[in-house]
Amino acid sequence: MRKNCLLIMTMAVMFLFSVNLTAEKKEKGKESFLKEMNDKSKVPDWKKDGKLFSYDKSGAKAKELAIEDFMPIELPYEQVHVYSEEYSVIIYDDWYEEYYEVTLHGVPLNFTLTEETTISITAVNMEWGIINCFLLYKDGISVQDIITYSVDDMEFALNLLPGDYYLFLHDVGYYEYFGEYLECKILIDKTNIIDYRDVDYSTFISKENPVVKTMNRSSPVVVFDYDDGYVEMVRGIGFSANVESGKDYLFKFDFFTPFIYPDQVGVLFVLDGDLAEEDFEDNILAGDGCYGSMTSEFSGSVYFQAKKTETVKLFFATLVCFSDIFVKITMEETEGANLYPVSLIEMLEQTEKRIVYTDNLFFFDSGTLGDENSFLVKGQSGLFGWTNEVFYAIPYKISLEKGDFIEIHFHHSDDAFLYLYKKTTTGYELIDYDDDGYDYSLDSYIYYYASQAGDFYIVGSTYDEMSFGNYTTKVWNLEEEICLLITNIYANKSEIYVHEDATDNDILLKLMDLEITVDTNYENSFKIPNNPFRWTIASNRRSASYIPLSNDYELDEGVSLVIKINFGSGIENFEKTPSVLVYTNDKTIYIKNTTGETNVSLFDITGRMIKSGKTVDSYYTIAVEKTGIYIVRVGNKAYKVVVR
Repeated sequence: MRKNCLLIMTMAVMFLFSVNLTAEKKEKGKESFLKEMNDKSKVPDWKKDGKLFSYDKSGAKAKELAIEDFMPIELPYEQVHVYSEEYSVIIYDDWYEEYYEVTLHGVPLNFTLTEETTISITAVNMEWGIINCFLLYKDGISVQDIITYSVDDMEFALNLLPGDYYLFLHDVGYYEYFGEYLECKILIDKTNIIDYRDVDYSTFISKENPVVKTMNRSSPVVVFDYDDGYVEMVRGIGFSANVESGKDYLFKFDFFTPFIYPDQVGVLFVLDGDLAEEDFEDNILAGDGCYGSMTSEFSGSVYFQAKKTETVKLFFATLVCFSDIFVKITMEETEGANLYPVSLIEMLEQTEKRIVYTDNLFFFDSGTLGDENSFLVKGQSGLFGWTNEVFYAIPYKISLEKGDFIEIHFHHSDDAFLYLYKKTTTGYELIDYDDDGYDYSLDSYIYYYASQAGDFYIVGSTYDEMSFGNYTTKVWNLEEEICLLITNIYANKSEIYVHEDATDNDILLKLMDLEITVDTNYENSFKIPNNPFRWTIASNRRSASYIPLSNDYELDEGVSLVIKINFGSGIENFEKTPSVLVYTNDKTIYIKNTTGETNVSLFDITGRMIKSGKTVDSYYTIAVEKTGIYIVRVGNKAYKVVVR
């Protein structure tokens, strides 16, 4: 379960905020709107002794902080600070409506503005579970000089008048749980704020053409003002899409960051094409988000039923943006498939993924919740999810004897949730579940010791309803969790083609179209995310290499993926046919990128032909009954595959 404040932030960003940037306010200027944040009447009535104190090494209060203790900085300011110093401050608790003294870690900073300026303060602790807070003083550091404060923001916008500002950025005093020293990434710079209707929505997305765009610190900032005077800000980019009345659509989004974020929220809104309403929430036709922790790859989806034929607007927003973020939006017609979820029992009775218990068990699986291999399941409070909601899920079956034990680790690109059931004479019993139990992250973990023999069912799902995204599942009974070793890595194309004047960013966007697959030392194959920040373009710009980053696997020595880059005009006239791709998933062998009618034959390890046929398009599948090693002959080439 995510932290309460971040859950509130996400829900507020999705559906509960109200944008008060009316036409009248726009004419008065955004500065007058944001000046409300400088209204000292909104600051709590702090105690007279609400001063900052530093501590000495013995733990006693050393002295009250003075102006010279605040480190001068120039804007823009970007730095990683270690919260190693302890401070004491009197703070006001809005929930309990009382004052109390806390000990916390922080860093005091000082900057000067010579003119009225809108700035943004971005701060992320590199330790999951720690929220950033700050006090902002103007022209002094007494209680009367406090102009605003924040208790849970990762990014915050302020319109400030000329003057000297003293910023005390700090955690919330949780250091006793997470260690003494906390590393915090800080960025303070000037920004611009626009109305959501002024966002550039000119980029069109369609079923045939997914779109990749970048957003960064220059992307527009949209501020939402709640009824209680609290201000939230997001950075966002816009798209458009043509939809037809009566049809169902699924908008999938993936976004990638250059480093691992402890906490990140991404939300995609489908807005009425006319944007006729002044308030943002009144234009929302559909919307959903994803919340990730300790990862650099995020994904989610929005299910949308078109009530009329129109051009809808798509607005993607994120709460934290230190540098470039790549955003990929894909549009699919679902033909109502998401309207017919199955029950938990129906899913468990159709479970095909079987885990065989051995003395040295290690099972690994990966895929995408929301694709054809997963289930959409009705929630049932107390058994699976919540009643009246639906969730994507992937089930597994394992038989255990009395005394057997297993450990399960389930990861999802949003917020994972894990269930364990036991088959009984009357149905299925929920015997354990977990939300965020894996190593201070949003991953799920279960350890189970079987006191009785029986059939058990592992179900990986998500905390949020209909949360699309990549997952990995590990099950083992070894002394420690194993990191998979990648023995081979390859893409569906060996080269790409770009125009002669292509920039590095253009090359990255083209590389993102590739599908990347890996083989491991456990003789299984699976696709991995194509993160643009993991590509390195050679200095001569004739090739690019890819190095995946994950806690689940690492590259074997000498294993690499290198893609050739071709420059030229008229790309569509000379792009070469991609190489044939053969891979497995469960008991199905997939063959891609064949051309015309191609002979396909399947042999077992003894050389006996099991099946044969001809491809009629670029996609062909073969279902097998048993696990093992097979030889697939496609045309005049042979491929060895392992079916597990």
